[in-house]
Amino acid sequence: MQFFKKILIFYLCIFLSFYYSNLSYALQTDDLSLDETIKLLEKGLTIFEIDQELERLNIKEKEVEKAISVTEANILTQHKLVEKSRKKSGEVLKKYYTKERDDLIHLLFSSESISEVLSVLEFMQAIVSRDQKILSDFQNDYDELQILYHELLNTQTELVHIKKALVFEKERLISLQHELDDEIEQLEDGESILEQIDQLTMAWESKGLPLFKTYFQALADAMQNLPDILTDNKQHLQLEGLQFVFQITDDELNEFLRKQDPLFEPFQFEFQKDEIVAYGTNEQINIKLSGMYQIVFEPENIIQFQVNELQYNDFLLPDTTIRALEEEFDLAFYPKKIAPFVEAKEIDLSEGNLKIFLKLLN
Repeated sequence: MQFFKKILIFYLCIFLSFYYSNLSYALQTDDLSLDETIKLLEKGLTIFEIDQELERLNIKEKEVEKAISVTEANILTQHKLVEKSRKKSGEVLKKYYTKERDDLIHLLFSSESISEVLSVLEFMQAIVSRDQKILSDFQNDYDELQILYHELLNTQTELVHIKKALVFEKERLISLQHELDDEIEQLEDGESILEQIDQLTMAWESKGLPLFKTYFQALADAMQNLPDILTDNKQHLQLEGLQFVFQITDDELNEFLRKQDPLFEPFQFEFQKDEIVAYGTNEQINIKLSGMYQIVFEPENIIQFQVNELQYNDFLLPDTTIRALEEEFDLAFYPKKIAPFVEAKEIDLSEGNLKIFLKLLN
């Protein structure tokens, strides 16, 4: 009897561990292999994330449309100011063109004393200053109108891109949903797969995504402080010829990150050939990302981290999730925080080592 209880407790523990584990929905089914099940669940997760992306795009579309309306209203207001300034400046120019201001010159030369000359000069200076202000106001109002027109054009272009993205993601969502429906329809245990997809998306939404955002925020904060590593060790920055080289190993980066935030204790960054891989486990959730640094020159010289792949409990996350996280969190490294007189020109990423070549600005 005692042995039976031990066996029962043993199997109960196994059941509970699978129930609470985030990988419970990746178990092999009767109809499918483990890999096939994972692919179906990934497809379900991708559908969920595309649907989230559609919501984000819809919100962004409304925000941009509102911004366009505000800018158009500002253009109308500014256009009235420009017309008013144009009229005033036109009157000023007309006076100079018709030589009405010559009367002041005559008045100056007809002055009979130094005091009269000084008074006329003071009067002339006041008039000229006023004329210059009127002309300057017109130029400023006109420049502001041009800025608003340019802003409107950029916002309208952004709206076009958003609408195209909406169409693309909607078509993609419909196509994936049809594929998933067809594949599940052919399975005897299709309902089980649907339940596992629901469990996966719920676990991702309630635990996975918040944890990813926590790590992305911590990493963004740490990257802002990375130049502080030079305070502890000047060897990270060396002058080679006419350029500086910032160098750091993956071990040094891991040590720095763990000093910045204990959250990185169970996390590991590895520099590989042309790729950075980071992985770890937190709250029974496996996180893995891979990406690379690339130099962006405009509008500002920065070293941007581009995420190529994200994994949540061995499930590949879709590109929409990657884009959303990259937009929300700034993982860039700013060379000007190392020194204001340099800019990044080249990156060399090898096994265990990262080098950033910085050229001196003229």
